[in-house]
Amino acid sequence: SWILKDKDKGLFNGIDITDNILKELGHSSKHYLIIYSLFYNLCSKEALSDYLSVDGSDKLRNEKIIRDLVLNGFIYPDENGEPVFKDISRILAYKFTQEDELLIDRIVEDLRSKTNGTQLFVLEKIADIYRKLELFTKEAFYILDVIDLLIKTGKPEIASLFFERLS
Repeated sequence: SWILKDKDKGLFNGIDITDNILKELGHSSKHYLIIYSLFYNLCSKEALSDYLSVDGSDKLRNEKIIRDLVLNGFIYPDENGEPVFKDISRILAYKFTQEDELLIDRIVEDLRSKTNGTQLFVLEKIADIYRKLELFTKEAFYILDVIDLLIKTGKPEIASLFFERLS
């Protein structure tokens, strides 16, 4: 990264470097990194780029953002493309807007429809996303919807796992 080149020849402090790089990231890059770290194991890189794109120019911009995030050490450069920091929200201060919440809700609804709403891993991960974002009301309503769906589809034992999350 270019920030590494500008550092003095002293002791290497990875936390300071990471902090400096995060401060230098633009709003779009921070936004992309947060959304990416929330959904990386539920969606492909291409799907996330599509969610974050309005038109073709956004898609090109998002490809550049991902490339920069890889070069700056926030996303592993392999084919899986996992984020280096699984919970980037702990080290990155980012204020979610109403637009961000609508995007997250859209991704969640799309994931639920693609999985028929019954894959336990996906259901749990989505509830965790709402909790991380401190959207506790949305998390509670989401869990109630999941419980209802699981009971209607004849899976009360799995529904009970989600019921425990509400208490």
